[in-house]
Amino acid sequence: MKKRSCIDIDQLIEDLFNEFPKRSEDGLDTPSERKTKFNLPCIVMQHQLYAYFDNRTFVDKRVEDLVRNGKLRAIRMGRTEDETALVQIEQYLEHCRMAAEATKASIQTVNKFLQVVKSHGEVCFSKEFLEGAHFSTKQISELIQAGVLTLRKIVGSYWLSIPNVGEFIKHLENGRKQLVLTVRKTKFKQIHRTELSERKIAKSKLPIKYLIDDIIGLDLVEKMDSTTGDVLRLND
Repeated sequence: MKKRSCIDIDQLIEDLFNEFPKRSEDGLDTPSERKTKFNLPCIVMQHQLYAYFDNRTFVDKRVEDLVRNGKLRAIRMGRTEDETALVQIEQYLEHCRMAAEATKASIQTVNKFLQVVKSHGEVCFSKEFLEGAHFSTKQISELIQAGVLTLRKIVGSYWLSIPNVGEFIKHLENGRKQLVLTVRKTKFKQIHRTELSERKIAKSKLPIKYLIDDIIGLDLVEKMDSTTGDVLRLND
């Protein structure tokens, strides 16, 4: 395999962002189009990048650079909270502001917190850190109400979050389960990627390519080269 560069990773992230079914900013989507899209910033799961790069450490370091430089924001999410979502920082900030306006949370408090987010790349925040940044207990509750923070299992600690991300998580997990089940039902628990990409996913509005990258990056399937193209084999 040829040596890959940071430029390759940056382009891949951009391509994956473009695949995400985000509602148009001008609001001109038809009612049927809105049903197939998310009212969220474009989301790329970091493990999706592993579907294209064997050197995962190289990918992780580049992502860290992009987060440190303020181009991306890394956010832990999922039911196990061990998966990392990547979003474009400006899209994320705008989404959080709009979400705050739709709740009873203080927009002033949310804007104050977003200034912290812009200068700190952490995926979680302790109560001590927030208090040191002059957030009261009431303001922390407002941030949770606005969806920009969620409680961790560790007392006094909070995950950075994407407001209203639950629908996306549901569609991601539904699509993931359906793809794995599809591969499991094949004769040898393997299928050509091109054949899998033609299957219909009934319970997820995420693109099939997006979902295939997801299961490869999570090592739910192994990608194997063949003379007729990539073959995906289930990892039991």
